[in-house]
Amino acid sequence: MDSIDLVVFARKLIDIDSTTGQEGGVARVLAGELRALGYRVTLQPVAGERVNVIAFVDDPVVVFSTHFDCVPEFFPSRIENGRLHGRGSSDAKGILAAQLVAAERLRKGGETRVGLLFVAGE
Repeated sequence: MDSIDLVVFARKLIDIDSTTGQEGGVARVLAGELRALGYRVTLQPVAGERVNVIAFVDDPVVVFSTHFDCVPEFFPSRIENGRLHGRGSSDAKGILAAQLVAAERLRKGGETRVGLLFVAGE
């Protein structure tokens, strides 16, 4: 069983307004979640409250990366007919959640050389 529920985590991210210029809330949540999972986390300043989130356990040989900003207009998540909807569900908060779940599966299998780079802008 995964330590992170993909849909629950994706919805948590989707429900935070991170339209361009307002990405700080998602970055803070990501950093907290990653630290709680045992990752070393660095917040790389971009501009104002906008930061990139860099996370790893050991020196990475591969890095999963995507962005977490969204275009306006914000709308929260919902499940409809078995499908996840909401701003960022397919571009790219759903992708981010899937990358984190994949990294966690690799860690459970003993592979700790996976890094994560989540950026505030495309």
